[in-house]
Amino acid sequence: MKEIKESKIRIKRDKKKKDEYDTLGITRELEKSLKIDDEVEKEKQRVNEKVRKKLIKNVLAVMCALAVISIVGFFVWLNDTYKTNEYATHFMISTPRIEVKNEENGTIIFKPKTGASKTGVIIYPGQKIEPKSYARLSNMLASSKYTVFVPKLRFNFSSFSSNLASKIIKENPDINKWYLVAHSTSGDVALNEAANQKKILGVVFLGTYPSGDDLKLINKPVLSIWGTKDGILDFSKFNEYKNNMPSNAHFYEIIGGNNTNFADIETIPNDNKSIISAEAQQKQAANEIISFIKGSEKQMKN
Repeated sequence: MKEIKESKIRIKRDKKKKDEYDTLGITRELEKSLKIDDEVEKEKQRVNEKVRKKLIKNVLAVMCALAVISIVGFFVWLNDTYKTNEYATHFMISTPRIEVKNEENGTIIFKPKTGASKTGVIIYPGQKIEPKSYARLSNMLASSKYTVFVPKLRFNFSSFSSNLASKIIKENPDINKWYLVAHSTSGDVALNEAANQKKILGVVFLGTYPSGDDLKLINKPVLSIWGTKDGILDFSKFNEYKNNMPSNAHFYEIIGGNNTNFADIETIPNDNKSIISAEAQQKQAANEIISFIKGSEKQMKN
């Protein structure tokens, strides 16, 4: 009987130990399973993070490529300047009365050979317009004894071309009175130059306008000329920004003129067709500019 009892006790102990071993094994298996799950989750996170970083890198690469393409395309577009016509070429030739000089920096000078006054005129080209496009208008102004300078815009873009007038003024100390003429997109550049340069005594706007009121604040003489067929000038803003000009500003409307005809170039995209010739429009503009300069100088003497 004693042996049977001991045997039963051993069986119970063995069973208890077996149960303990089984529980420990299950626990270890569970821990092992959890570790595997953690590793799998971490691996998923690593893969997702790697995919995310690669996606961001690819997006940035595409954005950079598009930005480079856009910038290159923009400068290629700017470099494709408006074609000039035969009149621009004809008036680039010196005559017995007017010398035409091409500077290395692209500026063209139209200087009277005799009797040149101490007054200079600087014509700021419109965007994508070559300086020689203003050769005929410059000759008309130079015929009244004014030395005319037409600088080349940096990259043919108005906004990149501040201080060109100041540089010309500094390089020509023999001229003590200056007037600035701005065409099309160069309105605000002319505004800034005139506001910051004391030697600029007046500003002429051809188919453009200043968006700021600096000229009004310093009360510098202003002449605004435009054509009734101008398709580039925003007339609603033009009428609004008239308030930015001095109270004594002069306004002149060319009947049938457009924006293009202030220069000798192919028609600017979106401009309207003029019903007068470029020569007739430039003559009217030149006469008004000359009268404006004479009137301003007379007023200064008084």
